[in-house]
Amino acid sequence: MSDRPEIVEALVSLKDGTPLSIVRKTVKFNEDDKDALRERYGPFERPTVPPSNLEQHAKVLFEQARRVMKKDKHHVSLAFLFKENRPVHMMQLEYSDRSAKYLLMRDVAEIVKQKKADAIIHIGEAWTAQVDAASHVRYASEAPNRRECLILMGCTKDKGIVMQAEITRIDDRIKLEKTVESMGAPPEMFSPVLKVWGEQEASSSPPR
Repeated sequence: MSDRPEIVEALVSLKDGTPLSIVRKTVKFNEDDKDALRERYGPFERPTVPPSNLEQHAKVLFEQARRVMKKDKHHVSLAFLFKENRPVHMMQLEYSDRSAKYLLMRDVAEIVKQKKADAIIHIGEAWTAQVDAASHVRYASEAPNRRECLILMGCTKDKGIVMQAEITRIDDRIKLEKTVESMGAPPEMFSPVLKVWGEQEASSSPPR
């Protein structure tokens, strides 16, 4: 009789050996949730014309996120998946640092694959900073002059969008600056998702 080895998995930071924490929770709403949301944030008006592309969905969601941020003074990280311009899944994400965020996005990429989603939008809070090229600081979170912002990042397989608004905290009040929007290549955080889309496209292409 031989011993059967147990498989033990632990996620730790290569930087300092501390445990990495990641959480992914599916978010679902029912009619009771809608009533509670209206009572807390007021009515969210639906667009006259339903969103038909990534940019339109992003604008609607970011405007809603601004209202949530002003009311709650914080915004949890949320990911929205779309298929043919229709929402198909929503998740709340929690991660302890950049490494944990990347690991969690690999999990999100698997959900993208399962749902056959063709677009993704992520909304949450982030640090921003002007980093001097001569500085040893690599990330905004490490900068002494860092600022906060509410940020949305989204992409399809061939384009990306970023929308953000700087946050200013004054005592117990919060101010959101004007929304700044940019379109371009898909943000780097979606690399695991882009890999899934690339594999799907390769497998569906006819052999030569």
